[in-house]
Formats: sequence, structure tokens, C-alpha cells
Amino acid sequence: MDRRALIRGLSTFAILAPTAGYAQTLAKAARVGLLMTTTPVAASHIVVAFADSLRAFGYLEGKNLILEYRWAEGRPERLDELVADLIRQRVDVIVASSQAAALAAKRATTTIPIVMVNATDPQCRARARRRPRQRRNRRPGHSADEPHQAVEEGDCEMI
Repeated sequence: MDRRALIRGLSTFAILAPTAGYAQTLAKAARVGLLMTTTPVAASHIVVAFADSLRAFGYLEGKNLILEYRWAEGRPERLDELVADLIRQRVDVIVASSQAAALAAKRATTTIPIVMVNATDPQCRARARRRPRQRRNRRPGHSADEPHQAVEEGDCEMI
């Protein structure tokens, strides 16, 4: 190998090596926070299915994906504390496993996207709270216990 080829090769390496290393550091792992209302044992099948689904889209835990699990273990009063911990971990998105978990996440942040699973339609619940209840008919000959015409929160469907 002549001297010029060696110098050209080393120069090319010196120029391209920092660029290649820099490009690899730009790939940031997605950090997903999972806010679960149940226990790890009770939701083990959900955790496996979730990880398998993400793997199908090319997200591999430990490579380009970090999953941060927080478990309320059936104690909804812990949800606010758990979502605050996820926010401190700087997650990119919060996956809430129930209506209560989604509402706790909504109270805690307006900048991190929240994905609800196993929850009722939030627009239906909002309409149920906004719609005033109709007054009961108090005319003689009519029952005071007529059903309300407004949408009740229990009428909302699961999504």
C-alpha cells in the first residue's frame, strides 16, 4: 500500500467517523409511560400483548423503546402520584389503562399525549356532564319520579 492511499484512507476515516457516531446518537429511544390501575400479575397478559404489538411495528424494548410501568394496584388514590412520577421520567406518551388513570393524567399534564385504553368515550361523558337535567313534572296526575331525558354517564359506551 502506498503512502498516499494510507493518508487518504485515514483522512476519510477521520472525517466520516465522527459523523457516523453522531448519527447513531441522534436515534432516541421512545419512552412510553404505562399507568395501570391493576397489579402486574393481573395485567401480565396485557403487558405481553402490548410489547408484542409494538414489536410488530419495529419498536424493541431496550433498543429503541423504553417502557415505564406504574401500578396503582387497585388503589385509585395513588394515580396522581404515579402520573407525576411518569412526568418526572420525561415520557413521550402516557398510556392510561382506565378512565380514572386517563383523568389523572389529564389533570397532571397538558403537553404529554395521553392514550386511553379500556375507557369510556370521553366526549359522551362530557356531554352527560354539560347537559342539564330536565325538571321533573310536578303537575297533578303525573309521577314525580319520571326518568330524566338527559344522557347519563352510565349510558356511554366503551371504546
